[in-house]
Amino acid sequence: VQGIKFFEQYFHSHHVLKLNDRNLTNLGLLYDHEAMINFKKRKGLENKARYNYQEALKLNPKFYPAWWGLGRIFWHNNDKRSLPYAKKAYRIAKKVKAKDVGQFAQNIALIYKKLGDDRKAEYWFKRGLKESPKEWGVHYNLMCFYLNEKPNTLKAQGLAKKLKEILKTKNKSNRWLKEVYALVNKTTELSS
Repeated sequence: VQGIKFFEQYFHSHHVLKLNDRNLTNLGLLYDHEAMINFKKRKGLENKARYNYQEALKLNPKFYPAWWGLGRIFWHNNDKRSLPYAKKAYRIAKKVKAKDVGQFAQNIALIYKKLGDDRKAEYWFKRGLKESPKEWGVHYNLMCFYLNEKPNTLKAQGLAKKLKEILKTKNKSNRWLKEVYALVNKTTELSS
């Protein structure tokens, strides 16, 4: 809520900042996140998120994070209408050779996972890893998939070992990364 207030006040004081696709998408994402935890105001918050994503796309129709933002709203509601948005975001990210293209492939995997199609989810998780092999998040997502959704200890362990190598360069004091390290270590110690 504080992030939303900050953006709204800043936009009000400096209107030109609202003419930026990234700023609008970030505000949309904040509304989207708030909608996930504030069930009483969910529809209104989702509408504000949708509005900001759409405004970002009016400024730049190729701003792929805004396309994913539109898809996220449907994804959070277990709605397959999220797929065309996620796939469009991925195609644009791939076309512009975005560094995080693998994450956008895995967003598609997350949708299929939520819709109960583990075969397609696995395909897109693997595709994300292929697209961004040096990105630690894509290794982590596929490892979690093999731990939870489609249990395969050997595959999860292989990913955990690779992830350990990638994470050597990351700041271990980050609270969230500490949790990632703990899961990676636990996974490498599992017996097959």
